[in-house]
Amino acid sequence: MRHYKLTLIGFAVAVTLWSLTVSLNLDLFENFMFCLQRHEAFEMDELIFPAAIFYIFLMMNLVQRYHNHKLEIERLRVYRSMMKAMNHILNNFLQKMLLFKLTADETAGFNPEVLEQYDKIIDEATAQINALNCLTNPDEDNILETIGHPDFGEPNSSL
Repeated sequence: MRHYKLTLIGFAVAVTLWSLTVSLNLDLFENFMFCLQRHEAFEMDELIFPAAIFYIFLMMNLVQRYHNHKLEIERLRVYRSMMKAMNHILNNFLQKMLLFKLTADETAGFNPEVLEQYDKIIDEATAQINALNCLTNPDEDNILETIGHPDFGEPNSSL
C-alpha cells in the first residue's frame, strides 16, 4: 500500500476536485480557456505543449533515478550481507588456526621462528578483516586501500 501512496493522494485530490466542480456547478476547463483567451497577448497557450513535454520527460527522469537508487541500495545490502558471511567464515578459520597454533606450541621441537611468522600472518589477516568490516563506502578503490594492497584484485591471466 505504501508503494502507491502518491497515487492514492492524487486520486483523492482528483475526486475532491471533481466533487467540488459538480456540486458548485463550476466549469474549470471553460474558465481555463477564458483565462487563456484573456491573456492571448502573452501567448500563454503556446507554453502548454512544451511544458507538458518537459513534464513528461522530467517524470521519466525521476522514475529512472528512483529505480537506480533502489538498485544501489539493494547492491549495498547484498554487499554488507556478503561481508558479514565472509567475516564469519574467516573468523571461524582464524579460530581453527589458533587451535592449530596452540597444538604446535605444545609440541616439542617445533620451530619457534615458524610460530612467530604464523603469528604475524594471523595478525595481518585479522587487521585486514576488521578494516573491511568497518568499510562504509564499498567501492573498488576504498576496498583495495583498506586492505593495503593496491595491486590486489587484479585478475590472474594465467588462470
